[in-house]
Amino acid sequence: MPSSNPLLTIFTAPKPFTDPHIRLIQRNAILSWQHLGEAVQVLLVGDEPGMAEFACEMGIQQLAKVSRNDKGTPLVSSIFDLARQYSSAPLLAYVNADIVLIPEFVRCARQVHKQVQDFLVSKTGQTPRRRPWSAETAKVRSVTCTKPSSAAIFRNGSTAFR
Repeated sequence: MPSSNPLLTIFTAPKPFTDPHIRLIQRNAILSWQHLGEAVQVLLVGDEPGMAEFACEMGIQQLAKVSRNDKGTPLVSSIFDLARQYSSAPLLAYVNADIVLIPEFVRCARQVHKQVQDFLVSKTGQTPRRRPWSAETAKVRSVTCTKPSSAAIFRNGSTAFR
């Protein structure tokens, strides 16, 4: 459960939770976010099948009233607007629901935020785990934070901050 004044809101628009494999991958990632501690608030955006039950099970706030296009795809602008509206943190991070985050993520966000107010973090590449994730068994690799460039771009994780 986040503190009343978290540093960071992580939000995502997950796929439906109906396929057991997709559910496991998303559960692992979202559980890793919850284990980042009191500095983090987690929001799930959308009303895909199984999301309400998952959000309830994990104790995460679901923002179901996302606007969609005529094909039923959630609008990115609506996802971000809802996250801004319900966030209680100065930093927002959109993270794909299959990305496991490690504690250094919050440390790096805090470090960069002290240096610049507006910045973007972006990285591609992932290795989804196929077993249930747990904080006790996770093997964490070290991450080094560096000072962002004058363009306020910091490359170290898979997300975007405001």
